Amino acid sequence: MIRKELPIASQLFGSELKMRILTYLYSQIPVSERSLAESLGVSNTAVNKAMKQLAGTNAVKGTVLGGSTVWELNK
Repeated sequence: MIRKELPIASQLFGSELKMRILTYLYSQIPVSERSLAESLGVSNTAVNKAMKQLAGTNAVKGTVLGGSTVWELNK
């Protein structure tokens, strides 16, 4: 069985989804979890879990606006 190797950055962040999120945030203005999930074609729950993990590493920061959390890269 041939195992597909993940790029180094994906290995560092632990998942392809987290890498896709970081890439998306790099090229966008702050975005809500819902918009991010829709843009990436994944569930809100998956994005929420990944964002909490990324926030724990200080890679991103979230701001609560109304009933939504808006995320951006932590610069």
